[in-house]
Amino acid sequence: MRTPRIHILLLFFVIVFLGLVPAIAEAKCSDSPGAAMNWTGCDKERVVLRGRNMEASKFMRADLSKSDLTGANLKDVDLSEANLSRSRLWEADLRGAKLVKTHAPRADFTGANFEGADLTKGEFPRAIFKDVNLKDASLAKAEFDRAHFEGSDLTNADFSFADLARANLTDTVIVGAQ
Repeated sequence: MRTPRIHILLLFFVIVFLGLVPAIAEAKCSDSPGAAMNWTGCDKERVVLRGRNMEASKFMRADLSKSDLTGANLKDVDLSEANLSRSRLWEADLRGAKLVKTHAPRADFTGANFEGADLTKGEFPRAIFKDVNLKDASLAKAEFDRAHFEGSDLTNADFSFADLARANLTDTVIVGAQ
């Protein structure tokens, strides 16, 4: 009766060693940037990703401080707990992005599209959100001390319990915001 069990174990090891089972992908900080990649926890300070397609990638707890992501496609990315301190994300596409607990003091998001993004509990002191689309975005419990929102669209944005102390809301659209 033990023979079938041994055969099954041998068959399993043969399949694994011959590579017939796809390997589980691990995040490698040395991987080249691209769509659906995983840089979770990586230190990528001062990285230049201008105009790159990084759609659906993961940057959770990654250090992207002082980086240039101008015009990058960051649609549906996960930047939860990432460090974007002093980074430039001019005209970046962040639709549906997750920036929960993201640390981004003095980051510049001028012209970016955050439609439907989640910035819950993020820290954005002195960040620049000039001419930004924040329609239907969640900014609940986030800190925007001295942030600049000039000319931005905050239609239906959720600001529940957000800190907007000394934020500049000149010429912003705040229809339906809560």
